[in-house]
Amino acid sequence: MNYALGHDLRQRIGNNLAGFARIEAGDDGLRRAGVALVVSGLAEGVMADVVVTLRAARLNRHSGQFALPGGRLDAGETAIAAALRETHEEIGLSLTDEAVLGVLD
Repeated sequence: MNYALGHDLRQRIGNNLAGFARIEAGDDGLRRAGVALVVSGLAEGVMADVVVTLRAARLNRHSGQFALPGGRLDAGETAIAAALRETHEEIGLSLTDEAVLGVLD
């Protein structure tokens, strides 16, 4: 089965994100993270799905909660690179920068 995002929906999401006035976070001492909102659709005109994960019950923080793929930035890593890396590590989905439709705060 092909879960690729249809062209029309991909373009609509990209256009909406391009209109978002993003505010870059300052250096306030907080830990930085990259999180992915993974959207997929079966075919043109079909509703899309958003991928969430269920955090393991054994984790110290936020155990048993639903979460988007993502995590802390490694040294020298961008938020986009971290989100792509974490998406691969957490759900086995390898994506390139071309898959990124936009960014939010």
